[in-house]
Amino acid sequence: RLADGVLEVAVSGVTRIDDAALVTVHRDSDSALLFAADTAQSAAVDSGLELVTFTLTEAQRVTAVETVQTTTLSIDAGAGAFFDEDLSEASLAVQGLGITTQADAVSPQILSAAIDLQSGELTLTFDEYVDLTSVAPGYGEIAATTSVPTQALDATLSNGNSLGATAVLQLSETQRSALSFAEAQGEGITSNFAAAFIADHAGNSMVEVSGYSVSATADSTGPQFASASLDLEAGELQIQASEHLLEDFADLSLLQLNFGGDSLNIGSASATWSIATDSLTIVLSEDQRDSIITWSSNGGSAITLTTSEGAMKDAAGNLLQAASDQIISSVTPDSAQPTLTAHEIRLGPSEIHLTFSEYVPTFDGTKFTLHGVVLTSATAVSGFDKSLVISLNTLPLQDTLVEAYLSNTPIDLNIDAS
Repeated sequence: RLADGVLEVAVSGVTRIDDAALVTVHRDSDSALLFAADTAQSAAVDSGLELVTFTLTEAQRVTAVETVQTTTLSIDAGAGAFFDEDLSEASLAVQGLGITTQADAVSPQILSAAIDLQSGELTLTFDEYVDLTSVAPGYGEIAATTSVPTQALDATLSNGNSLGATAVLQLSETQRSALSFAEAQGEGITSNFAAAFIADHAGNSMVEVSGYSVSATADSTGPQFASASLDLEAGELQIQASEHLLEDFADLSLLQLNFGGDSLNIGSASATWSIATDSLTIVLSEDQRDSIITWSSNGGSAITLTTSEGAMKDAAGNLLQAASDQIISSVTPDSAQPTLTAHEIRLGPSEIHLTFSEYVPTFDGTKFTLHGVVLTSATAVSGFDKSLVISLNTLPLQDTLVEAYLSNTPIDLNIDAS
């Protein structure tokens, strides 16, 4: 009986089994041994019905189920396998006796569903061995009470090479993180499985279930630092963690860049940030960016990052684990020339106010020509707001500029790119 894995053998006058190892089941296509009866789960004799019953292991049952899909089965019983009522005579040998099979037409049923929110593994247990090659995750759905609407399982089978009654699916990080957040808020997790989600080894589709409760093991481990990169042209520091992060939390004061004996606390200036999946992107302030550019131009040491515990959180609220002096794996240099974005001449204080696309820390008056006069002896002050204020007090330009202004004559400013 393939549905419940029972092998019934009729033996005239039988009272006991003497040597079950002599009873073997073979496939007829090539006479290969499937199993011997002494390896069955249990055996019983009904002398009144003259019937010997072997209850097969689940693995033996599945083997028989798969075999009868392409061939038939037969049984051999060696002499002395059974004894009669008065134990005076042993059974005779029988070889190649055909086995009549009753098909397995019973659908597998789910017994439990459990999710480990730290690893993202969803384990489904059924009442019989299931055919893992038949798993179709798209026919499964999962949801949380409030924050995760019903959605198709975004998962892959992770125990496909095993034989058993469990299917283990690895959820995507996006789905794991969302469910982890929900569980941390006290929400319940439920699942739906259509019949086409999985079948047993006889090809019977599972019994469909809806709103099936999923027990959850919480994620209690904080995320770890994975990598970091610096784009000095864009002025961005990107930090990647080992898992998805809570999108509305970051404490930049717990992040510090290091170079040689110098350090720079990211939270000490007006840096802005955003989080997407597992990455924190920080747009550095102009003074922070310039400090790092100065470091990188000096060479000789690697720029490293130190993260204190709690700089970020995962979806379950676990704090980022501390990590010291992690090397910035990728540094993109600033190769873009600064551009002039605004300019103004203030005749009263005799100043030129210029605004550039980025901070310009140095000023060389010999590269500036104003209305035909090289500003060799002019002085200037740079600001981290990308401004450059050039003082013209030491130059005989005041009267010339006023005259040009009053006569509506254009005042030309030329800047040498070098």
